[in-house]
Amino acid sequence: MTRSFRDDWATRHFLHPKLLRKAREVRAQLEDIMKFQKMEIISSGTDFDVVRYVLWLNGWKFVVLTL
Repeated sequence: MTRSFRDDWATRHFLHPKLLRKAREVRAQLEDIMKFQKMEIISSGTDFDVVRYVLWLNGWKFVVLTL
């Protein structure tokens, strides 16, 4: 069986194949939710600061909710 994402490639690049599969699954779920909500799907490109900010912000929300 040929997959478009190969475990040996991930291992050679010091990545965990199972986590990459989970990330693809989460991305697909988010994409489905955005389509259902009729939201535009855009890329942040190489601006990783946007992604870091969202992760940071959601981390603080988690901390506040667990206090």
